[in-house]
Amino acid sequence: MSSKLVKKLLQQTCTDLGEDKEPNRWEKVKLSKPLSSSPDVPALTKEEALQRHVQSILRLDTLVNKYSSKAAQNSFSRHTSNMEEKDKTKKQVAKTKSSIGNSRSSCSAFTSLPKEKTFNKIIEKRSREEAYFQDVAKALKKAKKKSKRG
Repeated sequence: MSSKLVKKLLQQTCTDLGEDKEPNRWEKVKLSKPLSSSPDVPALTKEEALQRHVQSILRLDTLVNKYSSKAAQNSFSRHTSNMEEKDKTKKQVAKTKSSIGNSRSSCSAFTSLPKEKTFNKIIEKRSREEAYFQDVAKALKKAKKKSKRG
């Protein structure tokens, strides 16, 4: 029920109790009992209630799987995997935050990491020249094949 309807219902019940009397917040308003509950129905135990709840969840899950499209299932799995990846990255960031700093422990943590190569202009120049000459060699091979065919 919306809050407006609840307020309206409470105002009506309070006006019925006494019009000139200001309603007390702490007084309990008697509501009519539902007609469906009868005294001959035994009360549910916690185990039975839990079992019924589990069965209703399983029933709902089978209905969702039965009537949902393959695209919706793929979207759901993609969404959950994205959430899991985000959680992993958050955990990794939280772990690395503790090691970032200028203390002895952070320095020793960085020494255990594998060494990374630094940028070298000469090596980069050689690799670019190598890639260029490989492209030229491929182009020459293609031109040679075309000249033999034609």
